[in-house]
Amino acid sequence: LILLGLRDAVYLLEPRSQQLAEAKTLIYKSDLIAFMVVSIRQDFTKIKEGWLTGAKLATLLSNCCVGLDPGSEKERDTFHGELLRKAAYNHLILSRRIQERAEQMSTIRMKTQIKAVLLEAYKTTIDSLLVLVHGYHHLAKSVFESPYLLKMLLTEEKETCAMVMTFIGQMIKIDRTAFSKVDRKAFHSLFDEFIFKISSTTDAEVAENAIKVLVSIGIRFPYTKEIFSSRYKGLRILLSKWTGKVPGRDLQAMLDILDAGTVQQAELQRFHRAASTIQAIWKGYCKRRQLKKANTAMGTLQRSFRKKKVSDERRKETGRIQSELEHQLLISRRRAVRETHQRQLDLLEIVPAKMVDQFLQQQENQAALAIQSAWRGHDLRSKFDSQKPHLVKMKAALTIQRVVRRFLSRLRARQAGVVPWKGPPGLTEERRVELQDEINDWRERNVPKHKSFAEMKESYERGQEMLARHIILSRAMSKTDQKRKALLATLSTDCELLQGAPALSEATEEDVRTFASRSVPVCDAAKVRHQEAIRRISHPWWKKLDDRDHNDDDDANMDLDLKLRKNAINMSMK
Repeated sequence: LILLGLRDAVYLLEPRSQQLAEAKTLIYKSDLIAFMVVSIRQDFTKIKEGWLTGAKLATLLSNCCVGLDPGSEKERDTFHGELLRKAAYNHLILSRRIQERAEQMSTIRMKTQIKAVLLEAYKTTIDSLLVLVHGYHHLAKSVFESPYLLKMLLTEEKETCAMVMTFIGQMIKIDRTAFSKVDRKAFHSLFDEFIFKISSTTDAEVAENAIKVLVSIGIRFPYTKEIFSSRYKGLRILLSKWTGKVPGRDLQAMLDILDAGTVQQAELQRFHRAASTIQAIWKGYCKRRQLKKANTAMGTLQRSFRKKKVSDERRKETGRIQSELEHQLLISRRRAVRETHQRQLDLLEIVPAKMVDQFLQQQENQAALAIQSAWRGHDLRSKFDSQKPHLVKMKAALTIQRVVRRFLSRLRARQAGVVPWKGPPGLTEERRVELQDEINDWRERNVPKHKSFAEMKESYERGQEMLARHIILSRAMSKTDQKRKALLATLSTDCELLQGAPALSEATEEDVRTFASRSVPVCDAAKVRHQEAIRRISHPWWKKLDDRDHNDDDDANMDLDLKLRKNAINMSMK
């Protein structure tokens, strides 16, 4: 149980890590590996979980041995030589003992659950031995020469027999040269058992596994073909009874090995068979690709044919409708002509005989006028494209002239100076005398108080101080005015955003960010001004004169304001 706890601790470490390598080295130097090698050989019948505990212990032993670095050269020789061979030998002993218990359970019908546990432990044990051989290939020869492996093959229990033959096939794949190093006696014993399984068993799975192992040996070790031809001459007859019961590929491969005769012929047949397989796969691929292309091409052809058919039918229907319309128009024109002629004849019946010529002349004049108006309209419409640039030039010239006249009028007004005062309309001489008398009476009643020069100077200085204070404070007032305008612009932009805002159920995070940021209204106002500036830039030069004129007026007003402020400040300084 302590060792199984060590197993859980080892499995928690990351594979191929430095911590795992150090843990394995510590386990080896603590002689726990040697203790596990001895422990898996004992009887696990009276231990908790039975033989499943032995299988887990064998798995821990193989995992600790694989990738272990013993350290010095002497310890490495001891580990790779005696300790690993003993570990593999004890693995086989444990597997054989579990197999014996499974065979005993197969005779008792009520022990199926115990047998399932034993089969699981058996599979775990041979898998751990396979991991050990995969890490150290030189152990394959010892495993093949072990008598316990032959005993494991001699069983009549089909589940364990299939597992051990699968194990042998995987061993051959791991080390291809191991079977050639095996002792001849052990080699023949294994071959005899495989042939016996093919001849005596009635289970197709066991026969299939035996044939697979023989095929693997025959392909990897060419000298075995001579053994088949000399030692097992009736093997072909034994194989014939499994025709249709086992996969034909393995059976055919075994028959090809028997028919080869020599190693060179077997290799040549294998190459021919491989070439035939490649050719069959390639030809099948080419045919499937051609069939796929043909299906695609057929679908494209059918689709284009249907499309062309639909377009032809649509064109025919359009032509039919057009011809019907033309026919209806022709009929209506002919009807209109007949009605016109009939109306003229009716009018001629009413008109006196002496006025017939005058009536016909009037009809001809009206027809001529209609023809002339139609022709002139057509002629003007045809010449409109050629006259369009000239019309644009005329419009531009009119705009320029209007702007220039406006500019010249403002210039003359500036040069003329102050316009003389003109009396209000309706003011006569009598009315002016009356108003002058009223003004004189008011002045006599309200005589102004006489002020001295000092009082007038003091009043003047007080007015200049007030003007200077107003000009100085106007800067702060202008800043306040700018803030008020910015706030009004922000409120206007927020109102526009709220009018176009989505419902609360449809609002997104982007909408929330738009209303939360205070720079968005400023950005929107700047965007509107930028678009207006771009629109003005894209206009022709003669369309920009009105804007420039307005800008000149604004500049003149700003210059006048600045001059007044400078004069007020200079007076205050004096």
